[in-house]
Amino acid sequence: MEIVYLQSADSQVFTTPVNMKFRLLFSALLGLTTLSLSAQMLIPSTTPVTQNFDGMGTSATATTPLGFLVSPTRSITAGTTATTQSKGTAGADNLTSTSSGGCYNFGNGVNASATDRALGFLSSGSYTSPRSIILIIRNTGTETISQLAVSFDYEKY
Repeated sequence: MEIVYLQSADSQVFTTPVNMKFRLLFSALLGLTTLSLSAQMLIPSTTPVTQNFDGMGTSATATTPLGFLVSPTRSITAGTTATTQSKGTAGADNLTSTSSGGCYNFGNGVNASATDRALGFLSSGSYTSPRSIILIIRNTGTETISQLAVSFDYEKY
């Protein structure tokens, strides 16, 4: 069981229990009008916003999609918006038991050509647990967001 943190513009924090088989922190911050962050997923209307990470390409130093960061804490100020490693699930450049720890751009298949990508991390050496994947959301629309549904697929490589 993990907690999803939702923070409104007036700094009220709401917590909601989320049943999960695996530990993954997903923080969403709403209405960030006073916090100056360069990486915010914008929600301009009631149209659903999706992200599949496939746009990260195959680079080891890929920029995470807008709004996403990987943090060694649950803090948005300690995170990174760039990966440090890239590995696939097959081929010469695949993830193995000796792969280095880091913030990963995972590819499903041969890394150099895999178009199905995932953001994640591997704890090893000085890159230790816990780590958090954080999403920062900003409402840029004219309507108040009264409900927010967050869903994701957990992939283990």
